[in-house]
Amino acid sequence: MTPVLPPPVRSALLDALAVVAPVSCAGCGAPDRAVCPACVRALDAAPAVRGLDLPACDGPGGRVPAATIPVGCGAAYEPPWPALLSALKEEGRTDAARAMAPVLVRALAAVVTAADRAAADRRDPPLLEAVPVPSPAASIRRRGYAPVEVLLARAGVRPLRVGSLHRPPLRFTRRPADQAGLGVAEREANLHGSLVARADLSGRRVLVVDDVLTTGATLREACRAIRAAGGEAVACAVLAAVPARGRGRARRAPSSDGRSLCASDALAIHLPDASRPDGPEV
Repeated sequence: MTPVLPPPVRSALLDALAVVAPVSCAGCGAPDRAVCPACVRALDAAPAVRGLDLPACDGPGGRVPAATIPVGCGAAYEPPWPALLSALKEEGRTDAARAMAPVLVRALAAVVTAADRAAADRRDPPLLEAVPVPSPAASIRRRGYAPVEVLLARAGVRPLRVGSLHRPPLRFTRRPADQAGLGVAEREANLHGSLVARADLSGRRVLVVDDVLTTGATLREACRAIRAAGGEAVACAVLAAVPARGRGRARRAPSSDGRSLCASDALAIHLPDASRPDGPEV
């Protein structure tokens, strides 16, 4: 277990480290911290839960009906989120992931609570297993890591692995075009059929995890691939969501009661400690 340092001691150690290895805030450029205190405070928001409509799709047993599932959103995609995620994905700033991880924990907690309520009529439903939206192979080679996997690791979540090589469940069959500037229908068409499962997912209840929710096209495609492989896409979670326009406000998640919330088959997330910015890494 990682020891918990009092905030003044931790701050002093970070000041000393900044002298040896200078660093700047990935969110605003302020000196001496991977993510400065002001940006950390800006990340402290209540999570929200949105609905995501999944169209009917083909599954191993026939047609899988349309469904609506909850999406836990850790924060609104507003500053400093664009700079932080750009730094993580394009500048190798994995050191900033620690400050972002508590937001992902809160999003996971909010959506697991919503999924639990939706499954209240099921007796002893299987645990949810976290499946990150994959990065294209070329992006992983360029970066040396998958950003969503880094965020899950910092949040203490061990994602589902399949096969003898313990690989991520989803992979790209082709690289989609850049999504920037595409409308809702264009994003759906660009992504449709681009993901496939590496293994049979029958009997697995899956929670899909991504970094940002824009139109929902990426999450829908990941859920389609999971359902096509026999899995049940139960819910999704994202770090940040672009504010909804014309769809009403997302509902805020209920406050946590502190119980363990299982977001994978390997971990229980304990919210009171995991959501403290100055707490231990989980």
